[in-house]
Amino acid sequence: MKVVVTGGTGFIERPLVAALLAQGDEVAVLRLTAGRRAGGRAAR
Repeated sequence: MKVVVTGGTGFIERPLVAALLAQGDEVAVLRLTAGRRAGGRAAR
């Protein structure tokens, strides 16, 4: 299954992502930091 997780480095999301990967799912993580994308560009 393909899954998108927002905030993938948080307290709940980190073990969730690990569990999804362990069962063979394809996981994409979207992470925002202080209103900016991880790449440093402003989020819209």
